[in-house]
Amino acid sequence: MMDALKIAKMEELLELEQCLLTSDIEKAIEITQELIEMSKADILRKIESYLKILLIHLIKQKVENRSTKSGNYSIKESSEQIKKINKRRKASGWYASEEELEEMCASVFGSAIGKASLEIFEGTLSESEIEEKINRKELIAQAIALMEN
Repeated sequence: MMDALKIAKMEELLELEQCLLTSDIEKAIEITQELIEMSKADILRKIESYLKILLIHLIKQKVENRSTKSGNYSIKESSEQIKKINKRRKASGWYASEEELEEMCASVFGSAIGKASLEIFEGTLSESEIEEKINRKELIAQAIALMEN
């Protein structure tokens, strides 16, 4: 998938170059907007990946009612990576708003529970049993708070 994205970006850049050489400014603007959208989508996929890791460890901590050095490190590292990736470099602001981050958390939450269920108490709890032991909204709010600090 990543190779296909790189190839698509390269094709767009080559087409953009051709548009600029032929002074087709409208098409160049259209391609530039498409490249921006592709780049943002790639950034949001990376953020989602770290969000899932963050949520897995928050779920584990909550259900097991304990924290480990490894889990704490994963939580810290994931939240730092999300902040780093989400921060716009030259322009101020963020790629994903708080609302978008909440939506992303909600979209990966089920998969985070699935992964956490394999690790919590050595895989003895089902996903539904884990779901009963946690407050989804509370954990998402905790994840968002970690990304803000």
